[in-house]
Formats: sequence, C-alpha cells, structure tokens
Amino acid sequence: MIDPGDSANVDFSDLLVDMARDNAKVSKKMAKSYLKGIAKSQNDVMIKTAKQIKNFLLIDDSLR
Repeated sequence: MIDPGDSANVDFSDLLVDMARDNAKVSKKMAKSYLKGIAKSQNDVMIKTAKQIKNFLLIDDSLR
C-alpha cells in the first residue's frame, strides 16, 4: 500500500481516500500508516500530513 504520509505520494491522497470509502481493511491500513508517518515527521511535512489526515477523517461512508 502507498504510504499516505510520503511527500512523493501527495498526488495519490484523493485516490487513497476513495479506496478507503466503505472499506474497513483499507481504512485500517491507512490509519496505521498515518500514525507511523506522524511519529517520524518533521514540522514542514506535518502540514501536508495533517491535510491528508483531515481528508481521510472526513470520508462520509458507512464505517463512521
């Protein structure tokens, strides 16, 4: 799975959000990846990661 916290993969964040919609397995993997990314992030990368996490948390699906 593409690491959503990786700055080289910023263009894929919308795709990943679409993949996670109504998919508990993908959502769980993304959540773990975001948490790992936060643990190793620098401040400048944190802004991009926070925006990606916001989009992930705003998914309107049956998994809420």
